[in-house]
Amino acid sequence: MDVRRIVDEMAREPQPPGGIDLGAAVRAGKRRLLWRRAVAGSGAMAALVAGVLAWPAAEAERMTPAGPSAPTGFDPMARHLEFGWVPDGLSARGVDNGTRHAAITAGPRPRDARVFEAPTLAVVFGARGAAIDDAGPKIGVPGGDGRGNCPMNDKITEPAPQIGGRQALWRSLQAPMTGCRPVVRELRWEYAPGAWAAVRLERTPEGTDRKDAMMRVARSVRSGLNAPLRLPFRLAEPLTPARFTTGQAKPNWNVQVEYTGQRTCSVGARPSAHRDRHSEVGPADTTFDGRPARRTGPELTVFGMKGLDVSVACAKDTDRTMRSISVPEQRWKDWSAG
Repeated sequence: MDVRRIVDEMAREPQPPGGIDLGAAVRAGKRRLLWRRAVAGSGAMAALVAGVLAWPAAEAERMTPAGPSAPTGFDPMARHLEFGWVPDGLSARGVDNGTRHAAITAGPRPRDARVFEAPTLAVVFGARGAAIDDAGPKIGVPGGDGRGNCPMNDKITEPAPQIGGRQALWRSLQAPMTGCRPVVRELRWEYAPGAWAAVRLERTPEGTDRKDAMMRVARSVRSGLNAPLRLPFRLAEPLTPARFTTGQAKPNWNVQVEYTGQRTCSVGARPSAHRDRHSEVGPADTTFDGRPARRTGPELTVFGMKGLDVSVACAKDTDRTMRSISVPEQRWKDWSAG
């Protein structure tokens, strides 16, 4: 079965609103997205200040092309977006693709090479007719003092300057964690008829002009790309990629792919040399085909597969999928170097 052909056909066919949600099937196996829950709240955002103080007037003219139309779906195994300008200090990069959205992320370089800090910036493009409220990576709540007693309201909107000649709006959050003040958390715009994109930015230092920073990111992002994404492993089973996520802060990186088809599976990999000391995987407690391994419910992690730690969680037959994975040494080294 030609998986690439299936994905291409999927991208051309209209998809139901909301896309494919594999979370329910794999959640029982305690699937961790990118294995990076170690440091969810970073204090490294002070590095953003210098990057957003100045915005040359000419930069505002670098508009993202609106394009005549938007795709009805995305190939999860292709890179569709690329950052132009980002605030200073956000050198770590990531990709989060589904069949109904494409996203890129940026965040601070971690102080510990074994730990991924949560991304603090995301750009998400939705397919035509897709809702992007819950699509793509989740970014933390904008800064606040945590005081107040008020109901949470995340439906506050106001018009924003046009992007690419199309309508745009600001979305704000009002909640106790923001001191009951409306705080802008997202810039959203219609990048093509019936298709929306968004910039999401986490808390920033006091005095930062959040709107200027988000507008500059939106107006400089490159869209409409179609660069194939490589994997450091090879999967022999005929499963169709439904979501691809990766994060990289060299020399560390990780990658995870959610598959559908005959069965629902999630496969993740990262270099053994940069194993997260805070990882929920934990130490080996068994072996699998002669290699150290650990089982957590239906999830199986095998350590040291030619330099990779590989984790598989399937709705059924996890061991069979693990045995179908091979790690060509040059392939993952090339992937890591790229």
